[in-house]
Amino acid sequence: MLALAALPLSGGCGGKRSATTDPQAEAVNQKFSKQDKDKKMTAADKARLRYIEGRQICAQSNYAGAIPYFKEAVKIAEKAEYYLDLGRCYHLIGRYGDALRAYARAEELGGGDDDETRASLQANIGDVFQQREDAAEALRYYYAAISLVPDYARAHYEIGNLLLKEGKYAESVARLSRSLTIDPAMNKARLSRAIAYRMTKQYELAYRDLQDLDQRGFAVQSDLEREILAGISN
Repeated sequence: MLALAALPLSGGCGGKRSATTDPQAEAVNQKFSKQDKDKKMTAADKARLRYIEGRQICAQSNYAGAIPYFKEAVKIAEKAEYYLDLGRCYHLIGRYGDALRAYARAEELGGGDDDETRASLQANIGDVFQQREDAAEALRYYYAAISLVPDYARAHYEIGNLLLKEGKYAESVARLSRSLTIDPAMNKARLSRAIAYRMTKQYELAYRDLQDLDQRGFAVQSDLEREILAGISN
């Protein structure tokens, strides 16, 4: 079977907004600028400043460089969102054990301020287990993410992709279709669904997905297209 692509991690640096466009971050930075002069920052302010600095470094894909800032933030004031971004950076540089420990602490602290953040945490834990090739644990966490946010497109995609790898094609198509209903622009989910259709010899449906991908400018391996066209002609 063709190699399947993975989507980026969720809930990472910058949270729901870019670290450079977050209005709250700008307000905090302005506050810190004044307080630095007066030397009156609280511990919570210092932790928030380190966290924002870490997000800005992480947003530049310098994950190793962001880690010391997140570690300093949680040392000053523990918050789930700080551990979430710390865990994400550990994951992205391949330190999976450290990532799981950071995520576990985030869970102990409640997982975040809202269901979206808590769902991102569950999905990110699932990503670590998927990287470790522990599909059963990965699925457990992706399902947990969906239980918090039923329309979490990426979690549906990850479940569908894992089911595809396990040869559960009908279940995979259902899950991938759900992700595409939520987010029609999720090209990798459409590619995975085309592969699932191909594996069940539903070549016309597979080719329809390939056509959609072509219209979106998404490159598809030529051998997959040849296999699907051969299936249609037979």
